[in-house]
Amino acid sequence: MTDPAAPLALDCDQIARLLPHRWPMLMLDAAREVVPGVSAVGVKNVTADEPWCVGHFPGKVVLPGVLAVEAMCQLALLTCAVERAGRGQGGGVDGYLTSLRNFRFRKMIVPGDQLILRVEHIAGANGVSEFRGEGKVADDVVVTGVLTAAYSDRPSSNARTTSVGGSR
Repeated sequence: MTDPAAPLALDCDQIARLLPHRWPMLMLDAAREVVPGVSAVGVKNVTADEPWCVGHFPGKVVLPGVLAVEAMCQLALLTCAVERAGRGQGGGVDGYLTSLRNFRFRKMIVPGDQLILRVEHIAGANGVSEFRGEGKVADDVVVTGVLTAAYSDRPSSNARTTSVGGSR
């Protein structure tokens, strides 16, 4: 029997059941150590075949900082979606980034990098939450900041499934 308080690991398909994003805007390849409503670690594998590579920048391809922030926001919303799904509230969440504070970009992120994101809930409830986030490549911190997101339950009829680990 699994411990209900144990952190969860989710693959890309499970993430897509809980968030409205789809490729090319679904930025997370996996999530691990998801503690519903509290924190999570996510993985974004940066590849050379992503659409933004063509124009940002020819000759020196760099992941746009806004996409690193988007991946962090998706991970934050995922913690909320997993918590709500665990309580039987909807089949995921629709969420929107509402504010950013103190974001710093410390090193370029390039194709071939694996961006490891960590978010931690620091304030909020009832559909608005604030998260502290950090992104690392190898052992180097590449992005940090605080984000706020507003979210609401996605109606179950629009979701593929309401269970986190359920069948498709």
